[in-house]
Amino acid sequence: DQDPPSGFRPRLSAGGELSYHPTNSLVLDTTVLPDFGQVEADQIVFNLSNFEVFFPERRPFFLSGNDLYALHDELGNTTQTQLFYSRRVGRPPPPPALGPGERLLYQPVQNDIWGAAKLTGKLGDHLNLALLDAVPARSFASVLRDDGREGRQAVSPLSNYAVARLRGVLGGGVTLGGEAAAVNRRDVGLEGPGGCPDTAAPASADGRCTHDAYTGALDALWSSPQGDYAAS
Repeated sequence: DQDPPSGFRPRLSAGGELSYHPTNSLVLDTTVLPDFGQVEADQIVFNLSNFEVFFPERRPFFLSGNDLYALHDELGNTTQTQLFYSRRVGRPPPPPALGPGERLLYQPVQNDIWGAAKLTGKLGDHLNLALLDAVPARSFASVLRDDGREGRQAVSPLSNYAVARLRGVLGGGVTLGGEAAAVNRRDVGLEGPGGCPDTAAPASADGRCTHDAYTGALDALWSSPQGDYAAS
């Protein structure tokens, strides 16, 4: 076995946030290269099942106004069916699929976000609006190859997350809502010698390790004037 490479690699990074009120009831929040290092870490969970573990959102940018994207039942409680799970934006990338003789030197603990913008608030007296667009950058892991040289392997693609929700109170106890979400990924060069990250399987017939996703939902709530009856 050869000793892993060593050295010092400085990296300069800067970011910022801006909040703007287009109107008295609308707020536009933007961020560039946000740093969430001060956010409380998640509790360690050993997940031995095939189902994803859902963690609460703690990052201030995504936490503010996050309730506007939630779907509720007739009692006002958040339902288990949600189109938008903000923790997937910038989530830890999967480890690379290592080829024969390769060793993992560095695995990124999070996927850096290049930028994000969010518009939340009210349009008029009866319509709530929530728009979000975020662009996580491509992430790379460092791999020590069998010839002793260090290389990089992409473990997460350049992506774009977009979600929009409208919710209006029509009167008579009726509330209507609509939501749409999209995820687009550019995973050029994501497959390594050992296959696709997280699965170690070869790319699909179209040459991709990931897929795009588009979802939508319509929801409605009704309650009687005295609150004795409700439906969703």
